[in-house]
Order: sequence, then C-alpha cells, then structure tokens
Amino acid sequence: IVKVQIQDGCGNSACQNQFCRSSQAFKCDLTAEEVYNKYGNMCLCMPSVAQILQRWCCKQTDLVQIWHSTPTDKFVLQPDSELQKTNFELLGSIISCNLQSLDQLTYFLFHEDLSKSMELNQTFFNKLLVLEQEDPSLNMQEQIVEMNGPITMFIQKLIDNLFSNTYVLSQDPNVIPSMDLMILLLSLPEEFLERSNISTVCTACLFKNLPKQGLRIDFFNYFYDFVTKDEIKFDLLDQIISCCNQYISVTLALQDRPRKPVSIIDVLPQKTEFIAIIELMQFVNQILHKIPQQERRDQLIKDLQNEYINSNAYNIQPDADYWLQLNPYQLNTQVLPVPLQMMIRARERQRQFPQQMFTLLDFPFIINSGTKAQLFRYEATHNIPHLNKLQVSRDDIVNDTMNFIVHLADVHFYEDHAKALLRVPMKVEFKNEDGIDAGGLSNEFFALICEELFSPKYNLFKYYEEQRVYFIQKFPMLEQQDLEQFYAFVGVILGLAILNNVNVNYQFPQFFYKKLLNLPLHFDDLKDLDEQKHRSLQQIIDYTEDDIEDALCMTFSVVEDVFGEKIEVDLIPDGRNIPVNQFNKNDYVQLLFEYETDLSIREQFKYLQKGFNNVVECSTFKLFSVKELEQIMCGEQVLDFEQLKKQCIYQQPYSESHKIAVWFWKLLLEEFDENCKKKFMKFVFGSERAPAGGLSRQRFELHKNGDDDKRMPTSHTCFGILMMPEYSSINVMREKLMQAIEHCEGFGLQ
Repeated sequence: IVKVQIQDGCGNSACQNQFCRSSQAFKCDLTAEEVYNKYGNMCLCMPSVAQILQRWCCKQTDLVQIWHSTPTDKFVLQPDSELQKTNFELLGSIISCNLQSLDQLTYFLFHEDLSKSMELNQTFFNKLLVLEQEDPSLNMQEQIVEMNGPITMFIQKLIDNLFSNTYVLSQDPNVIPSMDLMILLLSLPEEFLERSNISTVCTACLFKNLPKQGLRIDFFNYFYDFVTKDEIKFDLLDQIISCCNQYISVTLALQDRPRKPVSIIDVLPQKTEFIAIIELMQFVNQILHKIPQQERRDQLIKDLQNEYINSNAYNIQPDADYWLQLNPYQLNTQVLPVPLQMMIRARERQRQFPQQMFTLLDFPFIINSGTKAQLFRYEATHNIPHLNKLQVSRDDIVNDTMNFIVHLADVHFYEDHAKALLRVPMKVEFKNEDGIDAGGLSNEFFALICEELFSPKYNLFKYYEEQRVYFIQKFPMLEQQDLEQFYAFVGVILGLAILNNVNVNYQFPQFFYKKLLNLPLHFDDLKDLDEQKHRSLQQIIDYTEDDIEDALCMTFSVVEDVFGEKIEVDLIPDGRNIPVNQFNKNDYVQLLFEYETDLSIREQFKYLQKGFNNVVECSTFKLFSVKELEQIMCGEQVLDFEQLKKQCIYQQPYSESHKIAVWFWKLLLEEFDENCKKKFMKFVFGSERAPAGGLSRQRFELHKNGDDDKRMPTSHTCFGILMMPEYSSINVMREKLMQAIEHCEGFGLQ
C-alpha cells in the first residue's frame, strides 16, 4: 500500500501526508519498505485507509488488490478466513495511527460528495454490524454471548478512534469542524452510535464549538437545506433526538439518586457535556419548527421532551431551576423552601455560581407541558399561605362566584392589586351538599360554571359546529359595563382553572391560544374556526380571470345575522360600495381574515385577556407554546388508557392478575368507545380529558368495595380512586359500570 501511495498517490488533492504523491507536502527519497519500517502505519494517509475500507469485498482479500480495485457500493465482506481476520487486525492498527485530526476524520468519512458519502458510510457500518452477528467464532446459542470476535474488536477500535480522539480535540474551543463533517457524524447508523455515548458527546461538543453568531447560523441554513432537499429526512432528525435522549437518561441513571429535591445542576457537577447535548437538541428543535407542520414533525418535537427529566422517578425539581435562574446575589432566599435556601447558600460558600446560571428553563423544549404547569403553579402561589373557600349553589353558580371574587378583591377584580388574592388556591363547597374538596369538587365546580358561561343563556360564545370549537360571540348584546365584567370574569375563570389544575371541557380554535400569548396570526389559522370560509377566501386568491367583479359580486363588507336581523358591516370606510377586483382582492381577503379573528371580537377579547393575565401573568407562563397552553387549559384530547394501566395501583385483594382487574381493563381498552371513555374519565377524575402530559401523569387506584352484585361502582374523584365491587361476572361489571358513568353528578345527592 505504501508503495502504491508513493508511486501513484491516493488521488486526494487535500492530502497532507508527506509520503503520498497526491500531497503538496510530498517528499520521499526512501523505498516503501524503508518508510514503513521507520514510520509504521503512521506513513499511511487517511484517504488511503478510507479507500481500502470502502473497496473491500469478498473476492479481493489482499489489501493491495483492494487498493487497485474499482470502488463498489456492494459490501459483501466475509469474516470466514484467517486472511480476513488478519485484515481486520491490520486495518484496526492502521486506523489507530491515522485518525488523529479532524482533517483525517473528514478524509475517512467523506467520498466525492455529501450524499454519496452518507450512502457509503451507512452501507459500510451497517455491514460491519451484520457481520458481527454472523461471526462464526461466536456461539449465538448461548443465553449470554460474549462479543469478543475480530469484528467486534475492530468495531470497538473504530469507535474509539473515530470519537475518543475527536472528543479530546473538541475540548479545544478553537477546533472548528466543517459543516460536511458535522452532518456525516450525525448521520452514522444509530446502532453504531449507541455502542458508546462518547459518539453523541463528541458530535455535540464539536457543534458547541461553532460560534453562535457566525458559523452556527451558516450551519443551520446548510443543514436545513440538506434535511429538506427532495424529501424531509425525518429519520435523521429522529436518530439525533434518540441518541441525545439516550445520553441524558443514561447519564442521570448512573448518578447517585439524590435524597431530596435538587436542580439538575447539582446532579451533574461536570455539566459541560450535558449542556452541549441539550444545545444540539435545541438546534434540532429549531430545525423542526422551521419545517411546515405535519404529524411526523409534531411527534419529533414531542420526543424532544426527555422522559427521564419529566418523570417523577427522579428528584430533579423544576422549581429549583426556576429560582436558580434568578440573580443569586439579588435573590431574597427567605421566601424559598428550606431545601432550596440550603442549596443556594452552599453554592455561595463554594463559589459555584457561574456568570450565567445553567437552568433547564433556558431550554423549554425539553420540558413537557405537565412539568411546565407544575412550575407555573409553584411560581404563582409559592408565597400564598392560605386558601380561598368558595361556597356556591348549583342554581346560581355564576352570580355566586362573581360576587365572591368581587368581594374578595373589594374592587373590580381585574385591577392590579387584586392579583395576589385571585391566585389564592380555592376550595369549593356546594350549598346544602356533603363533600370535602380535595380536588373533585373543584373539578365539578369548573365544569358547571363553564357549562353556564358557554351556554346560549349568556351568549358570550358561539359554537362552530363544523370545527367543533367555541369562539367569542361577535354580538353578545350586552351593555358596556356588563360586557367588560362578564368577559373579564370568563378570563379569570380560565386562569383559575389552569392554576387549580382543572381542565376546561370546551375547545377553542388554536389561534385563540396564540392571541392569549400575543403571537401573530396567519391566514391559515382561519381553518381552525371556519374551514369553509377559509376555502372560499383561498379560491378568491387563486381566481385569475378578469371577470372577478361580475363573477363574485362582492364588496368590502360582510353581512352578519344578529338574532335574525341582517346587518352589513364595512371592512373599510364605505366598503359596501367598493367592489372586489383583481387589484384589491388580496386586501379584501386580509381584511376579512382580520375581521373574523380579531376586529369583530377585539373589545370582548381585550377584557377576557385582562382577566386571564391577572391570574396567570408570571415569568414562567412564557415557557408555554401554543399547543402546550391548549393542553394545560383543556387537557389532552387523546386518552391513552394503556398509560393509565401502567400507573394503576391496586389495593388488596386486587392485583394486576386478579379477575376483576383483567375484566376491568378488557372493558376499558377493548369494548368502550371514545364516548364511554370520556364518561369514565368524568366519573373517576371529574374531567373528560387527560391532564397535561397525558394519562401517565394521572394517579389512579383500583380498590375493592364488597362482593355484592347489587352494589354500584363508586369513585373518589379527589384522589382518582375507583371502588369496584368483586362482581361474579364481566357481564355484571359491564352493566353496573355503564350505569355508574351515565349518572355521576353531585355529592350526597339522591
């Protein structure tokens, strides 16, 4: 090989090896044998090694023959001869000597162009993994197979030299990788990368070296173009997310589990690698948000929410992260829980505060909506020691609640100095009824008051049947004072529902949550409210004929039906006399879109948002995305009862294998339709929807309640407990459970 290299060169003009004729630094007066005896494998250039590996096939077992062969994409390596074994050992030794720089790593992975390189690398590395499983020296019949064959040793050496040396290089912030090398490292087969966490860490640390204001922006554009070329490479993005999540979970699992709630910074004293991984995930998150919305994209964004960080199995507390993101030298620690006070004082003594405190809250994409909601409620109520006791009657629930809030603040309830009182957690009591509110009565209270506020009786909202959503009524027919009071009251109720961890069982168009977050709206948002109107407006945009005035006969106005009376509303001054034509049609579409989503309900929404903000306005509320705000307000629409089954706690004599449990889950998972499942949720938990984060965050217990077939199932909605009698058959259980979920309103009612 050295002889060929000296005589002919490797063919790569960027080669820097002085013993390769293709290199500008070529200078060699020695024979190939003299060079190799003196320098060993170090005299081989990296392009030579790469070509050897990429051209290796079963009919060419001699390395010199391989060097002169024609490149092939068909890797049919066979580790069935001593010569092949020798080749593996020799190549492993060669690689150890030659992967010492980023340039050599690039030579090894790059071939002709980026797409070709990815294809060859995938084929080669995947073939090695297959060969490892087919290695005849391994006894695959054993329960535990000791992977110590020549191919396994070669793969391990390959991993060590590909990533371990590169990881050392990446610790120097001046070592900047090329954009092609970054993509090639990220696109290596997942099974290969998961052999060692060092591969993911190495790539993340190299990425961290890219200057944020320069090359990182260039790489973002370059990588986005690469990922979206021809068809979106979701599998590549999925692989990066999977490898990063594995690193986070394994790293945390290997740490000693803390005995008390801590911030993640306390779990990982050497956190540079961890931050690099999260910054790489943040990069992928930004790429995903630039890709047009679709189901696969949304799933990957959800996959970024690391399960280990968001689970309750580890004592990492997001509230600790909240306090630690504040300026530690200006923080009044006396308002904090004692464990957090001790944590911060220990940091001060040890001078552990960096100039910029690392906190997971700087990377909200990794925290799911349930964890964010937990953090938000902590911030909103941490210094409020008492509870508000709300006593209402079912017959006049709106007026009782409104009077209570007005009396509580002793002023109009949306003024600034009433905010603290509004945030006081509530305990509900229904007049003339038994029941202690440990959560269940609050659920029922919010369900009943929302049912009233969303009913035609108050005319505050309109139901759009096609999209199955509620939106603010354009013409509520209220006096100015009542308009302000009622919509502000609705905003307070929506905010209190979030604060008290209760779902609102009324769906809004998604742009409603954008408006609450003060985000801009787009034309396609209209589909969530009125898809037919959106389609009609799109047809106007697409219409190119000159007869548009005669064909459409439209003006800059809209006709509204207000309680049976037709009212014409101008979109611009004297709009009813201005026809829509080819020159102004885009203006008309934009004005009508703004009218439907904003102008027609602007005053009502202003009061609603003011009442809402006086309850929820906190720094942590800004962490929520549009989708997450919808989830914490209305809950998860998808009811995954498999998650609930995993969470279930059984009280003796019931267990997972007990016949009652088997029958129960058969009914719930296999026989109940979506309507029955919602009624079951209402019966057991007081809400038809799952909490933010899904049913995996819902506590559920199955208890025995006698063994009489005449008994009915009962529930404690406050605690998520279902009391199930030990019925004689599944048929009896089905009948009784259906009866129970059909009639579940009220505490102590006959």
